[in-house]
Amino acid sequence: MKPIYSLIIAGLLLTACSHRRPGEKDGMKGPVVSETQASISANIDELPSKPWSRAAYDEILNEQILGSKVLTKAQREGLRSKLAMYYSRAIAADMKAALSDNCERSHSRLESAARELRSFNMAEDAAEVLSRYDRHQAEMNFAASIGARQKVTSWRDEYDVRHEKNINSAIDAHRAAHPACTYLQRAFSREGVKAAFRKRRQEYALDVARLYSRRSEPWTQADERAVNILILSAVDDVPAEAGALISKYKETHQH
Repeated sequence: MKPIYSLIIAGLLLTACSHRRPGEKDGMKGPVVSETQASISANIDELPSKPWSRAAYDEILNEQILGSKVLTKAQREGLRSKLAMYYSRAIAADMKAALSDNCERSHSRLESAARELRSFNMAEDAAEVLSRYDRHQAEMNFAASIGARQKVTSWRDEYDVRHEKNINSAIDAHRAAHPACTYLQRAFSREGVKAAFRKRRQEYALDVARLYSRRSEPWTQADERAVNILILSAVDDVPAEAGALISKYKETHQH
């Protein structure tokens, strides 16, 4: 064979090799690609039936889809879109189950799931689930406000009774919501509200005593009487720690 023909044949063979699709080997087309694509797709299909996991999402995306040597760009993009959708469904299903049951043990997980679902907001019921979660968080915020510490800036500040009146006027509506969450059930119960108010009053008494004890003015009987009256307006008796602070102030500032 003449050298010129040898060069032409070699060029044709090189061109044929360069146009081989990923997954084609020694004339075999498709099977490797098809099997890989089907395997990854099956793994994605399982996501909504399991608790949501970012680690599972990352493993499928990075190791199976992006790490594949045989998939085409179009196939990767198709699987990536499917993965995002099914991952979103998994998050939504997990959140819905938690919000329909006692979610007290799942509060931190719910918070993480909500952030993730806002980033992967593709599931058909994502908006509904996020709305339920937002309502749950609003109830959690109200529960936290029941015993919220009063801001005391002076030892002469009176206890804010209006806070308790406002809570009592609003609490029935929150109880009527019948939250599944046992944390909210306890917080909204009469015993729960009473305990939160008691803790709030104790904290007020201690804050007043601390501010009183930090003064540099000389001790006077009138001031001590005034601080005790303020504390007793909030609690039935002066807490031991508050009483100790008041007594120590008298010892160090009495002339």
